[in-house]
Amino acid sequence: MPEAGARMEDRIAHVLELVAAEAGPNGGGQQTPAMQRLCRVAVHLVPASGAAVNVVATNETPQLVAASYGVVHPFSGLEDVTGGGPGLDAFTTARPVLVPEVEAVDPARWPGYAAAARDSGVSAVFALPLQVGTVCLGAIELYRAEVGPLDDDALGRAHTMSEAAATLLLETQGGTEGASAALPYRAEIFQSQGMVMVQLGVPLADLATIGLMQERAIRRGEVLAEQLQTALNSRIVVEQAKGAIAQLRGVTVDTAFELLRSHARSTNTRLSVIAQQVVTSPGGVPGLSRP
Repeated sequence: MPEAGARMEDRIAHVLELVAAEAGPNGGGQQTPAMQRLCRVAVHLVPASGAAVNVVATNETPQLVAASYGVVHPFSGLEDVTGGGPGLDAFTTARPVLVPEVEAVDPARWPGYAAAARDSGVSAVFALPLQVGTVCLGAIELYRAEVGPLDDDALGRAHTMSEAAATLLLETQGGTEGASAALPYRAEIFQSQGMVMVQLGVPLADLATIGLMQERAIRRGEVLAEQLQTALNSRIVVEQAKGAIAQLRGVTVDTAFELLRSHARSTNTRLSVIAQQVVTSPGGVPGLSRP
């Protein structure tokens, strides 16, 4: 890991190089998704007992994207049930939520969370927001089996992991990880990209610049079969358009999709073409921008 005084871009680059080095087939013979590899890297680098990444789409419900091996999924998704937890608080406040001793937290703050943590062997949780400029996409949670705070070096590495995770979320739009790695990502990731595009007021193509690492990702990406890549890209663009429309119109992503599909039918245009127009110019498609 570069020294603490190194530029954040260099530290992110180092993490993404470690993520790329983790590439390899999973139990089913397919490439392990990049975000899951990032969670594994976080476990070794911070270090931690486990790690999980969640994104939050328009319904403000955390959606688990990836987790390291050993993280119990019902625990990492507990905030869906209790309506609160370190990860959701980190997203809501756009600030780190550091819990060095879960048992010491007031039970009223996150009902049921401490008990679930204890049952899963988790004694400390450190959640950091996935921040892109002023927009928050979700959070990365780091779990430890022992009580105690992160020291300054570990906290610095945790911040780097959150920046690297946000970078990977943005890079996914370019299909640079390959179809086998990108397909497991939830639709909420691409919807979040559309929301970021609208909130920051930049076209989708500029998200890669914000992410800083697009060019490196392209160099390490795999060459895909043309037909599969085209199908994957169309799906991603539609999800991004849904997120953009949902943000512009203040509606759910399901309603946004109905608006998108209706517009495509009424104009006798392919859905993917309309979606690309929305992604290219969010406010420039009549009937799909603001009500």
